[in-house]
Formats: sequence, structure tokens, C-alpha cells
Amino acid sequence: MGDEMFSINSAESDSHEFDLRQKEDSPYPPPKVDQIRRHLRFFFMTPCEKYQARRRKPWKLIVQFLKIIIVTIQYNKTVEVAVGAYGYPKVQSQLKSKYAHLKLTYFRRGDIFPSNITYNLNPNLDNVFFNLTAVRKDNGTEEYDAVEFLRQHGYHFTVQKLHSIELSFALNGIHINAQSALSSFSDPDCLNINATAVYDNNDHDGQMLVRMKIDLDPLNCYDGSTYTQNSTTQTSLMMVLDICVMACCCISLVTCLRSIKKALHLLQLSKRFFEKHFNYKFKGEDIMLFISLWFVMIVISDVLTIIGTAFKMSLYQRKFEYYDTATMLLGIATILIWMGVMRYFEYFKKYNVLVLTCKKALPDVLRFLICASIFYIAFTICGWLVLGPYHVKFATIATSSECLFSLVNGDDMFVTFSVIDKKAPLAIWSFSRVYLYSFISLFIYFVLNLFISVIIDTYEVVKRHYKNDMPRTVVDKFIASCEDAPDSPLYISDVQHRRCCCRFSICCIFPFCDSYSIAIPVQLQHSYTRTLTA
Repeated sequence: MGDEMFSINSAESDSHEFDLRQKEDSPYPPPKVDQIRRHLRFFFMTPCEKYQARRRKPWKLIVQFLKIIIVTIQYNKTVEVAVGAYGYPKVQSQLKSKYAHLKLTYFRRGDIFPSNITYNLNPNLDNVFFNLTAVRKDNGTEEYDAVEFLRQHGYHFTVQKLHSIELSFALNGIHINAQSALSSFSDPDCLNINATAVYDNNDHDGQMLVRMKIDLDPLNCYDGSTYTQNSTTQTSLMMVLDICVMACCCISLVTCLRSIKKALHLLQLSKRFFEKHFNYKFKGEDIMLFISLWFVMIVISDVLTIIGTAFKMSLYQRKFEYYDTATMLLGIATILIWMGVMRYFEYFKKYNVLVLTCKKALPDVLRFLICASIFYIAFTICGWLVLGPYHVKFATIATSSECLFSLVNGDDMFVTFSVIDKKAPLAIWSFSRVYLYSFISLFIYFVLNLFISVIIDTYEVVKRHYKNDMPRTVVDKFIASCEDAPDSPLYISDVQHRRCCCRFSICCIFPFCDSYSIAIPVQLQHSYTRTLTA
């Protein structure tokens, strides 16, 4: 065979070309080059083509789809339906009037005189505790009225020096998990529910923030004999399902790590081959062909699923403090698992155009977002500083960012405008209009459309390359010159000879070390002898 020369248009620029010529002192004879080409082509084959070439079953594909099925079933069982009841603890159940704990926190001194604009404030805090019960009204009825309760107990309620109010109470609940799929019920969860409602008046800005905190403590159920056999079976089945999920994820983790290791090893060998045979050094786009970020994402999802499932199994022991951790890990893993399926869409030409568009557009999109974020942060800080005292959506930096992000997506525009009405200072009202109109015009009509155009331009480039059948990298062009179909017996022959000469190592087809040699099939030797003689 004569010298090989490839002229390849790069993905970054259609005008830039790479000319690859075989070196005169290349240590690779034509049969070895063909074997290398077949090996690289096999590496980038689809699972079906690999089965045709070497009868290698697509175990990773089978494991990934099996993992999606059982993980989805596991998550479906995690979401239960509560049909239980709630009541006061035993210490209160016998009382006619139930009570809650009321905690009032005041500044030690907080006298404010608006008439002459003076105040006397002691920032030290004092706490007052009450057991809040129902109060009897004049008509003989009873109801819960905190202000009336404090008045009847000789305590004058005032907001001037109020710092915060905490109202806490306890309930017992039985959480029955309906398992309609198995027509049975699992063991009920007996819980002690400690709830605290906090009314925060620390800022004294006329707005009292309210937040709720609930702690769940497991209790032992005293009567659980109704569905003992079924519930034990249900728990055992759930444990078996979780163990299957962990086992499937472990298999997926091992296979993906093995593929990553083999890809990195092949990358190093290919770099040396192209450098010695073509005097060509790999560029970033060539390296990224061998580094599959899909495998990295699948590995992360497997690790998160294994850890999250372990936390989920602890919930069977009534360790509810791990519930949030388990759901967060499993939720993130779910996203990554389903996104990992996109890897197999790369093997279909029409779907691969979309996948390649996302991959190729990512660097440009990130650069664009960095520039756009500068404007976004500027508007966020400006809105917080100017409109914060007058607009609840700009009260903090976090809420300001959330409000602006909603505006970019066309949400709550009228409400955002209408919160500040003409009763506000004219300067603030005018500024709010200029501010909001400027932000919406800049980000919706300019930034958002420019963002879309970046992706569309990349899509057109990728589609044009596919239409003209233009390889994207030097490695692609080298592989495309392989004339051996996937069902060619040469692929199996290469494997058999490599097993003989180097014990399953792929190094035998790459003569980088003197200790490795290659056995060229006899039919290939005759073929190349006839070619050279001719």
C-alpha cells in the first residue's frame, strides 16, 4: 500500500484542514495499520455492530435498562399514601381543654414614642412561657385566643417590644402505608410529632415572618397484630427490591469503570500510534472521543443510588432523620440514570444530531452564560438595594434573583409591576418602571434570543456535517477508511491472535514495546503479498 494522506475539515472551522501523511520511517507495516483501524472502529461501534463483529453481548446496555426498571419501581414504592389519624399525647388526651406551649420573647425594654420621635430600647431579651389553653367567652363557648388568654392571666400583649412568638405543640400519629399493588398493608409508623410555629418580628418592619418546624420521633406501636404476616412479607419484599437495586448498580458501576479504564488505555496507545505513524499529535477534540462523559455520569448515579438506597433501608428501622438525605440522593440519581440513556441514542443518526448539538454547544453556552450573568447579578443587586424596602419580592438578594428569573420566563410580570403602586414615592415608582422595563427588554428580547441563536448555529453546523458526511476529527477519518464490515471474520481473527500473543491485552496490535509482537493472519499475509507484488 502507498502513503496515506487525509485532508480533514475540523469542527471548529470549515477552512482549516489537517494533512496526514504516513512517515517514511513508520514502524507500522500495512497489516498492522489495518488491525489498528479495525480495533478503533470496533471501539466506536454500536452494541449491535459489536455483537455482529465479535459476538459480544451488550451487557452494559442490558444492565442500564434493567437498572432503570427496578430503580423506578423502587422510587414508586418510596412514595406512600398516608391514611392515618392524629391525636394528642396520652398526658393531654384525658384533659378537657388541650394546651400548647407559648413562648413570648421581648426586648427587655422597648418604649417607643412616635409623637416626639423618641425611643428607649434595651436589646437584651426576656422570655415568658405559658401553657396556652382554650378561654371561655361570655356566651359560654370555648375557643383558643392567645390575646384573650394573656389578658385573663394579667399579661398585656404589645407589639412594640415584641421580638418573636413561638407556639409549640405535640401530637401522636399513626401513618398507615397503603400498598395497593400487593393488596396488603405494611406495618404502621407510630410517630410523635413536635411542631413549632415561629412568628419572627425581629426586624420590626411591619412584616412578621412565619415559619413552621416539624420534628418526627418514632414510637413503638402497642397493637400491630392485625396484618403482622402480610406486613412482614411486605417489608421483606421491599428489602429484597432494595438489595437488587444495589446489586444492579454495583454491576453497572464495575462495568462502566472497566470501560473507562479501557478507553483511557486505548487513548494512550492511539496517541502514540498517530504520532509515530502520521507525526500527528492528538488535539482536544480527538481526546474527547475516547473520554465518555456518559460513563462518568452513570458512575456518579450508581454511587448516589447505592448510598441513597442504604439510607432508604434505614427507614425500615424507623430512622426518619435520614429521610431527606435518602430522597435527595435518590432524586439526583434518578435524573442522572435517565439522562444516561441518552448515550445509546448516539448510535442513531437522527437522534445523534441532537446529542452532538448539546455537546458542541456547551462550551459556547457556558461562555455566553458567564457574560449574561454579569448583567443579571448587576440587576439583582440594584433591585435589592432600591426596591427592597418597597417590594416584597426584592426583600433579599435571594428573592430578588428568583423574581428576575421568573420575569425572564414571563411569569408574574403584572404582579411584579403592581406591587409598587402610585402611593409609593414618585422617584421609587418611576425607578421601578424603568428598572423592570429595562430588564425585561434586555433579557427577553436580546439575551434570551441570542442564547437560542448560539444553539441554533451549532445545530446547523452539526446538521451540515452529517448531510455532507464530513468526519469531525482525524480519528473519525482514519476509522472511516476501514473497508471491513462489522460481520467480517477479521474482527474475530484479531481477537484470537491477540489472546495468543498477549493474553487478552490490546497492546499486542500496537508495537510500542519490543516485548510485544503481532501475529498477522495467513490470509492477510497472502493478500498483502499479492498487493505489493502487483
